[in-house]
Amino acid sequence: MLTKHAYAIAALAVLSMSQTQNVSAAEGEIARSQIPVCGTMYAPPFGSPAPRRACETPIPRTYKPTHRGLGYDILDLESEACFVPDSSYRLLDEILDRVTARLTEPQQSGIGIADEARVIAISELTGDVLAELGFGLYIPTETLGDALVSRSASGMPPRYIFDCDTGSLILLTVAEYLRMPASLVEITLNSGSLHNYVRWPLSDGRSLDWDTNGRGLCVSPKDQPTFQAQSMSRSATMGYAATMRAPLWKKQKQYIRALSEYRQDMRDRPGHPSPFNNLAWLIVTTDFAERESLRAEALQAAAQAVSLQRQAGAAAVTRENLANYLDTLACAYAYAGDYKNAIASEMEAVSLSANVEFRQRQAMFANSPPNDCTGAQ
Repeated sequence: MLTKHAYAIAALAVLSMSQTQNVSAAEGEIARSQIPVCGTMYAPPFGSPAPRRACETPIPRTYKPTHRGLGYDILDLESEACFVPDSSYRLLDEILDRVTARLTEPQQSGIGIADEARVIAISELTGDVLAELGFGLYIPTETLGDALVSRSASGMPPRYIFDCDTGSLILLTVAEYLRMPASLVEITLNSGSLHNYVRWPLSDGRSLDWDTNGRGLCVSPKDQPTFQAQSMSRSATMGYAATMRAPLWKKQKQYIRALSEYRQDMRDRPGHPSPFNNLAWLIVTTDFAERESLRAEALQAAAQAVSLQRQAGAAAVTRENLANYLDTLACAYAYAGDYKNAIASEMEAVSLSANVEFRQRQAMFANSPPNDCTGAQ
């Protein structure tokens, strides 16, 4: 197994290949093959299981953050649904201060240093600082606010958790503070799980991918759906953060606010099926006062999720995702009273997945009288 430093050297060889005559194309391909695929690497330290943080009672803030940027905007967004204490903003400030204090002048300014060397140094240093502060990799870490709250018992050293998206959001905040372009990227792993990492565009048109879970360079996998493995805009990243906030509203039974988060993500990421599916699933499974008026919206959103997934290709890695979206569509048909189409959609979901709940729902739709999916988790 290559060390982190060896990954960096290998990538530099590949990225510089067009400018260095001493590196042959064959050597470049060997170097590239030694860089792990994004989502397949996990570096210590590792966090232990930790419950979602409790939402504190909002109080007037006494701490004014030193810096601003993506992470701070996301904490502000999250705090509306689940109050984020001053200590989390202070910790994010400390991360930025520690990283920037250790950067050399060329690494800070970008003058006199190659793009690839600069972004590797900043990415490595951010991971080092997180480890020093007591962050451990734990999947899933639900929100950025969850990542920035200490999990330690009284009198113990600080202990924090992060995962692919929260770690990436921290690194993107560092990048934004340094006025460096970087983007969040999402992919589907072979397991069907989603994964995020950071993409650094370089000045000559190439790019470099960094996996915060593995604290190293990675190569984007091939054969991804068309809406994934793409660099997200800042607005799309904020839409993604809105979807992360939706469960906070749902937990408080503020379902209309949760739906508004999914609608925001639908606007910010119109080609991604996930927010459409999430909105439909909330409506067809949860009993709340305004639900009856949303039948048509749920059915339309569920159908859009299935359509977007079908159009995106990559059947091998997204087979399970398509099955999940078909299951939601079946539930939307059932909620609309169309059990014939509910059974047909669920049958297709069953053909794609071994999930026993899909088979149970298929039988439920065929019962006399049939049942919809209200109460499903």
